Amino acid sequence: MKTRKMKTLIIIAILWFVIGTVLMQTVAIKFAPSGGIDSIAGALVYVFIWRFMVFVPPVLFLIGSIYMWLYDNHRNVFQIVSVVCVCFVILIILYNTTIKWFVYSPKYVARQMQSYTDYAANSLNEYEKENWNEKEVISHYVDFRINHVVGKIIRRPVLNGKIIERYVDAFMDYHAKEIPSLAEWDYVPNKAITGDLEKCKYESIGTMELEFVDGSTEEIELSRLWDIDMQFVTLFGGRFK
Repeated sequence: MKTRKMKTLIIIAILWFVIGTVLMQTVAIKFAPSGGIDSIAGALVYVFIWRFMVFVPPVLFLIGSIYMWLYDNHRNVFQIVSVVCVCFVILIILYNTTIKWFVYSPKYVARQMQSYTDYAANSLNEYEKENWNEKEVISHYVDFRINHVVGKIIRRPVLNGKIIERYVDAFMDYHAKEIPSLAEWDYVPNKAITGDLEKCKYESIGTMELEFVDGSTEEIELSRLWDIDMQFVTLFGGRFK
């Protein structure tokens, strides 16, 4: 009887996955939100629900059938696997809430960021290559990469203006030496991030003042704190545009 239940769960999981994938790639795509940047949030929710419904139930059915089989035939292994799973979940929670932020120090994040040389050589489109001067390229690099730095730390359990400032300063300390013609730089945080971080969803996190060896300066208004996470769009978007 129990073997029959296990086989039933496995068959349901396989059929659910196959039928769900076919529906997602045919029917669901036709009804996916479209219309540009204003529909991104709706598209994300739409795609997330579809991916969840296609993948999660079959996985749960398979896990359930494996557990049933272990419980009936290998009770000791069942207990070991259960303990390992609990420990693994606890470890993931600890890593994401505490351990991760010892690894993701300001210097570590700064080292992971794209270098200016690589950015200038490989990340500009044809228009930017033809029409931007060196100072415009530098300004865009600083704004774009600092936005990426903040994106790395946005999920810190504790995040305030001083922490953001340490990460921004670490990035500039590490990369300023490779930026041509740059003599000095100064990060001036927006007053909002020293108090209410919620304001930074809609306001800049501050300005970066760049001074070049020829005496000229550039003031960059850095991007706001919470931009759309494009990794999330890539992960769940697939063919949904």
